[in-house]
Amino acid sequence: MSSPALPTIAPTPLQVEFQPVVDELCRALERILGDAVDSLYLYGSVARGTATVGSSDLDLCLITRHPLSLAQTEQLADLCTTTAARHFSVSKVDIDCGTRAEVLAEKNHYSWGYWLKHHCRCIKGEDLGERFPLFSPSREIAIAVNGDYLAVLKGYQHRLQETAPESQIRRLQKEASRKLIRATNILRPAASDYWPNTLEEYVNFAVEHHPSAAGFLPFFLQHAHTPTASVTEFCEQLEAAMQWMQQPTH
Repeated sequence: MSSPALPTIAPTPLQVEFQPVVDELCRALERILGDAVDSLYLYGSVARGTATVGSSDLDLCLITRHPLSLAQTEQLADLCTTTAARHFSVSKVDIDCGTRAEVLAEKNHYSWGYWLKHHCRCIKGEDLGERFPLFSPSREIAIAVNGDYLAVLKGYQHRLQETAPESQIRRLQKEASRKLIRATNILRPAASDYWPNTLEEYVNFAVEHHPSAAGFLPFFLQHAHTPTASVTEFCEQLEAAMQWMQQPTH
């Protein structure tokens, strides 16, 4: 029997509170990039229709016809900052970028292909997710999506240890905690056809198969929602968790 297909995002109407900022970003991207834009997608809570006004991020995935220049990348970073400042409905705007060639490359089948198919909803251009079949739970997907966890988490450590406002520290702690929790999925049993969705499900799934994870994952689950630790304590916990993740046996 084959494994069940993973769910996709239902094409429900966007929450009305977020439509203005989404429309503004679409217009701005067309103005900045012109015909370099291949397709644009929403992902995260706004895409799912579960966003909370004033506290949810607005996450977009931008696919271009060719790599962006440094100047265009800087323009996008500025666009994210200025748009979030103008719209109280979102706490932050993030735009992840890739090219059409990267999306359709065979080597990125389990990363870009899975991501667009199951986590994104297309709001402009051709929906490249339609070019991929439904995916089933697998270790290959978990590794393709989270295989960069070590470099990403070390990057969070470095940024946390720099001087930063309290609000930025708490945001970085949230993001690092979520990345770590989701990265535990790379340790999933090869034969399992279960796929976690919420952070709580990721934690429960990891602890079920690796009981020693219960020693640190509750800390990161708390900090994924309400961070309270000092930078020193958080970084020490993060270092210990990364070392645990790299052990050959758990």
